[in-house]
Amino acid sequence: MGEHAAAVVAIKSFHRAKQRLCDLPSPQRQLLAARLAANVVKAVVQSEADIECLLVGEEDARRLAVAYDCRWLPEPVAGGLNAALALGLKAVGCKRTRLVLMADLPGITPAAVADLLGFDAADVALYRSAAGTGTNAVRLRPGVPFAPRFGPNSLARHLSTCRGQRLSVAVVDDPRLALDIDTPDDLALAERQGWV
Repeated sequence: MGEHAAAVVAIKSFHRAKQRLCDLPSPQRQLLAARLAANVVKAVVQSEADIECLLVGEEDARRLAVAYDCRWLPEPVAGGLNAALALGLKAVGCKRTRLVLMADLPGITPAAVADLLGFDAADVALYRSAAGTGTNAVRLRPGVPFAPRFGPNSLARHLSTCRGQRLSVAVVDDPRLALDIDTPDDLALAERQGWV
């Protein structure tokens, strides 16, 4: 583990993912979740950066970790996304640059991951969702603490926490990281962009 950076991705079991896309039959939702997660992992491992990729989740995450030569941790029994990400961040330690990535970013590319790693204008960089209220990616300088607070209005919660800790924070808009697939409109936009 001599990598100078680490990326943590929490991956929900594909059969439970994308429930808000209820108009899609379950097999299609599962396939979409699998493709999106694989796209994120592939972007990290193909970024040509010296980076460890850690996946936190159940069996689907373990299979992706094997397929892409990543590290895997089983998901905590309780706590959902934030507990899984906190576990992953603890596992990679804080002595290097860390990325937190959502597992449903259809526009992410290896170049986007490299740019994310290269952004060093603040202790914490929060990458805003297309809706403007969410956080789709986070970049942390070495030694900077971070408590994941994902969910509705996560951007405001992350900003409040970071400011309360007197950390410098940058809010970044990157179209490659802005869209996450939560609703039929998100999926339609990703399809128009040719991302799914």
